[in-house]
Amino acid sequence: MSANPQLIPLITGSVALFLTGLDSIPAVQSITDRIWRKLPPADEHTRAKTTYRDEDGEASEESLRAFSDKWQRVGITIFSIIGFLTTLALAVFTTFEFTDFTILNWLQVGIWVS
Repeated sequence: MSANPQLIPLITGSVALFLTGLDSIPAVQSITDRIWRKLPPADEHTRAKTTYRDEDGEASEESLRAFSDKWQRVGITIFSIIGFLTTLALAVFTTFEFTDFTILNWLQVGIWVS
């Protein structure tokens, strides 16, 4: 009995989609809580001031103003959009001419969405 060569990637993709969806539950809950309860956006300096402490103590106002993770956020956003659009295009192209990888490509799109 020979195994289907597409079975292992299909199972791996399905497990990855399940685990990714499972890991996304807290983020989805946080987003929906913020939308439905209409919570005001938290002031980053106040949040950092109340939560960030180390052996030196609290972060100073000057260090909080000097800190910025803007470029990291922009980079993550840009690369996430590029990855999602690339995977979506690949899934659409493989759907037009059904191949052994069509289902796997759509599982990858699901992983990017979650």
